[in-house]
Amino acid sequence: VLAGFFSGGNWLTGTLAYNNFTSVQQILEEGDKADAIWNITNSFLNPYDKDFSKTLARWTAIGSQVQGKRDAGFNVTITDLWSRALAYGWFPTLPNAGAGLTWSSLRDNEIFMNGEMPMPISVADGRYPGTTVINLNATVFEMTPFEIGSWDPSLNAFSDIKYLGTQVTDGKPETERCINGFDDASFIMGTSSSLFNEFTMSNDSAVAYTYLNTLSSTLVKGIDKENNDIAMYAPNPFKGSKYVDSNYTTSIVDSDSLFLVDGGED
Repeated sequence: VLAGFFSGGNWLTGTLAYNNFTSVQQILEEGDKADAIWNITNSFLNPYDKDFSKTLARWTAIGSQVQGKRDAGFNVTITDLWSRALAYGWFPTLPNAGAGLTWSSLRDNEIFMNGEMPMPISVADGRYPGTTVINLNATVFEMTPFEIGSWDPSLNAFSDIKYLGTQVTDGKPETERCINGFDDASFIMGTSSSLFNEFTMSNDSAVAYTYLNTLSSTLVKGIDKENNDIAMYAPNPFKGSKYVDSNYTTSIVDSDSLFLVDGGED
């Protein structure tokens, strides 16, 4: 059984899957607890309401987590902050709200291996390098605990999601060193709801974007400014791939970075 969703629907499937496939009923029954899943009493922007010292501590911790990724040599954008902030609502009982919990780790979950739960599929749209608009025929990416990729003729390729962050050319590692841990579960879920590029093109008030954009400069040194409105997967796991249909541009596989946004934008 497969369960594929994007945006808020992805929050549902991801939360259930990575909390040992708990039930919605159980989540609702425990909703009055301080560490309840999906506790939306306060905004994730201001999780402790008038207790500003606790809110500051929360954002300082988030900044430190994202800074750790940047210090490891990976590009970060406001989607990284967004993902980690939301993780405190998805994984409140896990240490540091599941920091270090990977999307691929579900492979080793006994319930999943026994086929007692559906396989979650996180859906995102690809944005062509050097653009801000998501085409109506954008490349649709799917991310399972096993793979990331697209069946669309503009890519026609998949890569083992466990080794995201590894420098590859046409699917082959450029060195003997492979990376793991890049597929942070909250980052995958946050990618599927990364809608900030829409905010930057809108004249409407975009409180979350403005807030996170300001925080990003304060909390994280070296955050990407040019592409801060999307989720950045760099190095690109499809760099140099030779499976793009001849009728399509090769800009996705030519780029050093893969740019993904909310799966509902096309």
